[in-house]
Amino acid sequence: MARTGRRRLKARPRAGFLWRTFRGVLDGFLRLAWWTGLRLGVLAVVALAVTTGFYVARLPPLEALLDGREGGSVTLVDAAGEVFAWRGEQHGVTRTAAVSPHLVNAIIATEDRRFYWHFGVDVRGTLRAALVNLRAGQTVQGGSSLTQQAAKLVWFDNTRTIERKLKEIPAALALEWKF
Repeated sequence: MARTGRRRLKARPRAGFLWRTFRGVLDGFLRLAWWTGLRLGVLAVVALAVTTGFYVARLPPLEALLDGREGGSVTLVDAAGEVFAWRGEQHGVTRTAAVSPHLVNAIIATEDRRFYWHFGVDVRGTLRAALVNLRAGQTVQGGSSLTQQAAKLVWFDNTRTIERKLKEIPAALALEWKF
């Protein structure tokens, strides 16, 4: 008897009712999670853009941000907040073009090694510091970029809270955008 070259396929067993039901629920859940995540992501981007615009609008000119003290580099303040003395020499404003590039690179390497590659917020450094702090159970490491440190000096106090860290993000983006 000659073969025709066609194979006969075996019938696959049909999936059971439970599997079909589970698969339908899983597909529905994944679809819901996708759309919810997408909408929350868009909402987060819009909120970040609005708050960054708010900080850009409140940002004074660069000259107003420079420290213009004539009395010294260290200011001594009493309990009432009044300045009563200055110590150290104040040599005026120093621009990066006036100092050695090695000094600039040393400061950047010490404080923010990915300075030239991020947009004002070092996400890797922030996540690393958050993980270390979570493991330690307290704040032991900071993850701020140089721009975030500048934003803290312009707008915020020195408290270490998650709220301030979240506020630093659009403020740092505003500094990067404007300057």
